[in-house]
Formats: sequence, structure tokens, C-alpha cells
Amino acid sequence: MASRKMLIDGEEGKNTQSNAEDNTHYDFDLFVIGAGSGGVRAARFSAKYGAKDARHYGWEVNEKVDFNWKKLLQKKELGISSDEALSLEELPKHAVVLGGGGFDDEMRAVVARNLEGRGINLHPRTTLTQLSKTDDGIKVDEYSRTTVPSIWAIGDVTNRMNLTPVALMEGTCFAKTVFGAQPSKPDYSNIPYAVFSIPPLSVVGLSEEQAIEQANGDVLVFTSSFNPLKNTISQRQEKTVMKLLVDADTDKVLGASMCGPDAPEIMQVGIHPSAAEEFVTMRDPTRRVSGARKPKTNL
Repeated sequence: MASRKMLIDGEEGKNTQSNAEDNTHYDFDLFVIGAGSGGVRAARFSAKYGAKDARHYGWEVNEKVDFNWKKLLQKKELGISSDEALSLEELPKHAVVLGGGGFDDEMRAVVARNLEGRGINLHPRTTLTQLSKTDDGIKVDEYSRTTVPSIWAIGDVTNRMNLTPVALMEGTCFAKTVFGAQPSKPDYSNIPYAVFSIPPLSVVGLSEEQAIEQANGDVLVFTSSFNPLKNTISQRQEKTVMKLLVDADTDKVLGASMCGPDAPEIMQVGIHPSAAEEFVTMRDPTRRVSGARKPKTNL
């Protein structure tokens, strides 16, 4: 993202060029490259704070929106994300899914057993050596600013935590920082995430291995395994497994994980894509009422 505004030591500063350029006319305040969750959030919230939008840079927004989809497909390189999987023109004969690290070992084993039961071949602790484009992503500071003061980067290109809700948070923090006069740093602690396998796996906080490594004292491990009612009726043998990690001294919950139907909805609000995320994406009030008036609804 290219912005005509920038921060210097946490405060809005001026361009490094001469002060004579302070009143220079710009066609736009923010130019966003990429239309992922973070880019869209950054643009929308920046506009909310008064930023002007950019037109005539490939996208033509008049009476209709013009864009060449086939040209985009031709430019795709190496691989695709899960978002494009259902847009392929033909069903691929073979597919390789890379990823799945960072989860609790016991919960990962539950998912692995279920996948293998469905005929999926797993190759744990395997390093892919040929499919590569960048190693570390674009370098940014704690405000998502690159080494070029007017260019910022958020989302997967920075390779910090590649999750949709995180990109949304980074986009929001960018808009607040640059256009809202509210310097904001993304907070990456205790971010919930999920793998939409069958059944899905959802996690928030520490894994058992991380808790053992980081805790100062003992860790209490609570687990539950059962056959969901709908699996009992259908006679499917996929069990639901839940785990809770608690600090034995303070009784503080350190981590929670679940593998089973509806795990992303149950585990935490904000995971994408889930219905529960709507609770944390409602930013503008639908209406404002006083206690003396009869409530109204537009549902």
C-alpha cells in the first residue's frame, strides 16, 4: 500500500523532501495493491477516515466495473490458495496441500487419523524444496510500515501470521494509524485459528507443548473425547476431542483446542469463515436509541 501520509516515531510526519511539497496536489491518499481481506479493510477504513480513493489505475469504476479475469488467471504463478480451489476450470487429478504446523501434537494426531481414514496420504515432517517464491515476506515495522516511508504492507505478504482475521486487524490498525490519527500496533497474542478439515480443528492460546515450555509451574491438562450425537445416528466413527490447558498455580486458561463438528464456531468468535465472526466485524451501529423510546427493528 502506498500512502501520502507516514509516521515518524509514532506520529504523523511530513515527506522527507522539501516543505514546498507540503501543499502538493495528490490524485489519491492511498493506493492499495491487492484485494485480499487486509487490503479491502485498509481501504474501507481509510475512506471512513476521509482518505480519497484511487481510480484509473487498472480498475475503471464508472457506470460499470471493468476487469479482465482471464488475464488474472494467466498471471497466477506456482500455486493457489484455498480461495481459488473452487474456481478451477477442471478438476485436478492430483493436489498437494502444504501446511498444518503450529498445532497441539495430540490434536494434530486426531485430524491425521480422520484424514487417513478418508484415503488422504499424509507426509509429516516433509519439507517442500521446489515450490518457493519468497522466504520471509516484506519487512515491516510494528506499525506495518516498510523501509520506504510512504509504503506500507499488511497481510500474507509480510509473513507475520497469515490468517484472515489478522489481515483485517492489520488493515484496521493501518487506517487508524495513518488516517485516523490513532497510532495502533497489531496485537498477535492469543489469536484463534482453525483448519477446515473434516472434522475441523480449532485452537486458541498455547498448545500443550508450548505450555510446558513457557509455564513457570505445573500445567493441568483437561481432555474430553466423545462421539457426537449426529455421528452416532449416521454410525460415523469420527470422535470429537477437546483439550483445555490451565496454569495449576493461577487457574488461568493457557490454551484451548477442539477437533470436531462446529469447532470453529464453538472455540472462539472471529475465526474466518464462520458465522461467529459477524459479532466482531460489526463496526458501525445500525441505530441509536434512548431509554425513553420504544425499541425499533429493521429485521
